[in-house]
Amino acid sequence: MKDANLRDITSGQPKGSKAKGKFTSQTRARSSVPNTDALDSVSLVMLFGNFGDNKREQVQDPYYGGQAGFDRNYLQIVRFTKGFLREVFGAEVDE
Repeated sequence: MKDANLRDITSGQPKGSKAKGKFTSQTRARSSVPNTDALDSVSLVMLFGNFGDNKREQVQDPYYGGQAGFDRNYLQIVRFTKGFLREVFGAEVDE
């Protein structure tokens, strides 16, 4: 998903939303509240690359890179997944 897609998806987010693309302990706690109707939007829609090393990476399309492209894509997805698990769940993940 590229930045334009992200803007399209988040354009429907309620005004005054507290969630602006940063997953914090506060949004994590608020998202577990059973009755969320009374809360501002706490849903986060982010690019998977936000969990990479430089926080603005795009998932590379491996299609035109042959086997090397798929290998590079796989390593990128593994790295993003580890970053996601660390940031969202506070998981300790082997490097």
